[in-house]
Amino acid sequence: MGRARRLSVLCALSALLGCVSPAPLARGEQEDGRTTEWHIVRLLGKPAGYFFVREVDLEDGGVETFQRMRLRMSRAGTLTETELSTTVRESAGGGVTAFESRQRTGKNTVTTSGKVLGERLVIEVLSDGAPTRKLESAFDPRARGPHWIERELHEKLVGAGDEGDELRQFVFSLDVLKCVEQHSVAGPIEEVELADGSRRALRRIESRLDVPPGITITSWIGADGRTVKSAMPVMQIEVLRSTREAVLAEDFASPPEIFVSSSVPLDEPLPTRRRDITYRIRRRGDGDRDNSATEEPALATRAAPWRLEASGAAGHDLRADPASSGWIVRVRAVEPTTSVQRPVAPTPALAPFLAANVFIESDDPQIAEIARTIVGDETDGWRAACRLEKWVHEAVRDKNLGTAFATAKEVLESRAGDCTEHAVLLAALARAAGVPARVVAGLTHAHQSFVGHMWTEVWVGEWIALDATIGRGRVDADHIAIATSALDIASVSELFLSLVPIVSGVRIEVVAAR
Repeated sequence: MGRARRLSVLCALSALLGCVSPAPLARGEQEDGRTTEWHIVRLLGKPAGYFFVREVDLEDGGVETFQRMRLRMSRAGTLTETELSTTVRESAGGGVTAFESRQRTGKNTVTTSGKVLGERLVIEVLSDGAPTRKLESAFDPRARGPHWIERELHEKLVGAGDEGDELRQFVFSLDVLKCVEQHSVAGPIEEVELADGSRRALRRIESRLDVPPGITITSWIGADGRTVKSAMPVMQIEVLRSTREAVLAEDFASPPEIFVSSSVPLDEPLPTRRRDITYRIRRRGDGDRDNSATEEPALATRAAPWRLEASGAAGHDLRADPASSGWIVRVRAVEPTTSVQRPVAPTPALAPFLAANVFIESDDPQIAEIARTIVGDETDGWRAACRLEKWVHEAVRDKNLGTAFATAKEVLESRAGDCTEHAVLLAALARAAGVPARVVAGLTHAHQSFVGHMWTEVWVGEWIALDATIGRGRVDADHIAIATSALDIASVSELFLSLVPIVSGVRIEVVAAR
């Protein structure tokens, strides 16, 4: 995906992840490349940070593209800062040869690097103080890097294209570590307001990556092939071309508030008994609060309609609702009906939920020892998981929104965090005790609204939800799951991408309660 357009997706992920970075904004970027760009990033109409890109020619005729984004946001009054950086090397023909991404998700930095070997992608993942984890995946040799994609887009849709022309490209997406198709459509020439307040005639391009939920990014590109502005509906993200001087002069002291602004208000109270509730979820329509940054994109009529992905979460049934162009979700509180002994055998289906990874370090000696101490001689998987949930609820004493998205080992050391920290620590302890576990991203009811939340599910003959943030030994129907994940490195971004339709703006109505 092109430079500023791709970083719009990273902006969305960062806002959802809430990663922490101690680095000051707009310092230390080196401008010694063939091409250097600076962009201001706005969220919800307020300056939130910047995006920097540098391209360097390689001796073999290829190009190395380095991109860094830093954002500053407020989560219910708690300041969080985000830092994401990526480096992609591509050959003279645009083929991806290697990449590296660095993401600070807590105190530690997670570094993911990879090399393309024919039709295989060899990946290494390293988190501070943890062993290097390796994996391989298939690679589509048709996929091209950001420099090539940007150049081809300009040549075919901006330089020589007309309104309505289309272009399909294969892109290596660092967000999900996959080769995916990008579909772009040329729009009209429009007068667009720039970062300095001036206006300029630019070609409008709409691009959609073939990654659920199918985010459409609108870009405005000049005759010189440079992206001047890009936008997407999530939290009104805008990325506007600027200069280093303008970025340094920008006031980031009052960052946008992203926690409350992404909540979903409920028009009526939830029932007192919350064991079986049916909801209708649909996009906000005319007359609702508008969370979009652009007009409804033309690609909306050409690509798959907005949808919720079937999460497969415990007690959830999902079906389309043609009457509202939305979805009907029935949520039932589920209790175990079978008994399973631990340790559970790592069958192919369950192996990912028993394995250690960079966020769930169930192979860490301290985590393994604590799990043994808490569970003791309890052999029933469900009763063991309930003991672990109670311990995590009590052990994470400093419950705050400033920790963002730490790994299980970090949480064990700091005993601090919000729902994400409770979820990953419980998952790690459960896996260490031989009980398959996964995390669930979705919404929970709070103060007459639904807010973003994360909890844990354990497999005890069937998937059953536990929420260590609450610590009640059960999860009621006031939790709406959007996606589940083993939290391996390739699925983290997919997990948070699944929440994009929610923070883009939806309405939730109670249809029935039983």
